[in-house]
Formats: sequence, structure tokens, C-alpha cells
Amino acid sequence: MNDDLTMTEDRKAWRPETVLVLVAAALALPYNLMFWSKVLAVQPPHGLHGLAFFVAVALVLTAAFSLLLMLLPLRYVGRPLLTLMLPLAALTAYFMAQYGVAVDALMIQNVFETDAAEV
Repeated sequence: MNDDLTMTEDRKAWRPETVLVLVAAALALPYNLMFWSKVLAVQPPHGLHGLAFFVAVALVLTAAFSLLLMLLPLRYVGRPLLTLMLPLAALTAYFMAQYGVAVDALMIQNVFETDAAEV
């Protein structure tokens, strides 16, 4: 019995490098809309040079995220970390879009230092 839910010999698992580059692209492009809005405000895309600038920035940002993610040991630590990272990045992107603020290291520190009495 060969239905679509079972793994067949035709289907192969994705290579870890492919997954990391896709995650890096997700972190660089849709999860960074605040960054892209600031880039658009500073450098409006006019003509072919403007488009080339945005493609270059997207590629450099994706490459930087890819290099950082490839430092993770994927077998034991990387998969759970990526599983936590993507929803946290989505929540952070939503928070930044809703409130118009950038999340930095100091803001993360304040989140962990806030207790119930302060709220």
C-alpha cells in the first residue's frame, strides 16, 4: 500500500543546509518587515539600480543569517532550537509591526526582569 502519507523511496529528506537557508530567508525577508520598511524609507526603489540594491541587501541578510545558523550543531541542538526560533521570530515580527518598535537586546532583558508586581 503506497499512499501519500508514507515516505517512499522517491521522496528524500531535505538536506540540513537547505533547511537552514530557507529558515535564514524567512528570518531575513518576511520576519524582518520593520527592517524593510526602514530601508524603503531611506532608499526608495527607483529603477533598476534600486531593485538591484534591494536584491543585494536581501541576499546579504540571508547569507548572514545562514552563516550564523550553520554554526548550530543540527543533530541534537539545532532542530529544537529552530523549532523554537521560528515561532518566536513570528511573535517578535508581529509585536514590532503592531507597536512600531524594534526589539533589541535591552528590550529582551527587560522582559525577563519584569515581575508581576510591575505590571
